[in-house]
Amino acid sequence: MDTSSIAVVGGGASGALTAIHLLRLARTRRTPITVTLIDQHGRHALGQAYATTDPHHLLNTRADRMSAVEGEPGHFLSWARAAGLDATGTGYLPRAVYGRYLREVLAASAEPPARALHLITGTAIGLAGDHAVRLADGRRVAADAVV
Repeated sequence: MDTSSIAVVGGGASGALTAIHLLRLARTRRTPITVTLIDQHGRHALGQAYATTDPHHLLNTRADRMSAVEGEPGHFLSWARAAGLDATGTGYLPRAVYGRYLREVLAASAEPPARALHLITGTAIGLAGDHAVRLADGRRVAADAVV
């Protein structure tokens, strides 16, 4: 069976959630896939919103209302409790905690070699006609599809 390759441009929360969904869907369907997450600053899964290290920068939603996993609305809260965090569900956790959560869920979503995840630091500048994302430094990321 051929492995499909998907490049996700933008490695913040939205890009990470896209990659998580694609990898988990491929697992459910038993489909081999390679997802390449391209982030300009190398802050894969964090982006600007969750890269903060200031503990006073809190999420703007209660912990019990956040999840990176479709169909599991309590996933973040369960993760926080398992991580030993004081998470009641009614509180607002630091943004850095959600960033750590996204990174861990993203890593856990890949199952090499059938479902591989590649993290690339670079700036996407366009699409090439040969099914590739062109990066500012001259590299090309081959992909069957681009998000």
